[in-house]
Amino acid sequence: MVESLIIVLGAMVWWEIGLILVICIWGGVSVFKESSLMLGAGLFVALAVNWTGVGSLWSMIDFAELLIYVGVYILAGIGWSFYKWRLCVEKYITYCKSRSYNLEDAKLHISSKKNYDTMFYWVMWWPFNLVGYFINDLIYDVFMKLIKRLSNVYDRITDSMLAKSGF
Repeated sequence: MVESLIIVLGAMVWWEIGLILVICIWGGVSVFKESSLMLGAGLFVALAVNWTGVGSLWSMIDFAELLIYVGVYILAGIGWSFYKWRLCVEKYITYCKSRSYNLEDAKLHISSKKNYDTMFYWVMWWPFNLVGYFINDLIYDVFMKLIKRLSNVYDRITDSMLAKSGF
């Protein structure tokens, strides 16, 4: 394992090692910020394509076919970003109502101009965001709805018992 890592690192030029470090740091920051800085991953893919042989990926895929794949990918990302924006707006509305904001303050918080990098992230990296949604947000939402329903059942039991006891 270590020998193969030494061989790979030894075969790389110093700027390739530096580029990989920058890309890893850039990608790590962007994952936590959910921003368009994730373009570092795209640079890494381009570098990996270069390592496999110049043009080897491009010789396997026709240019028209590549455009179709990219178009479908971006359209799927746009659809996903609409759904994520709707969820985001719902959260912001709840937040603004809890803080008693007026309409102008709410619009300031919900502005799409303020969140364009997040939207770009949703469009370009939608498969990763989709997995994160199912692992994190969906499970949390289902769990909270279950707790709310159980809480309502417990409250009805309490009300019923209190009514029977004469309180």
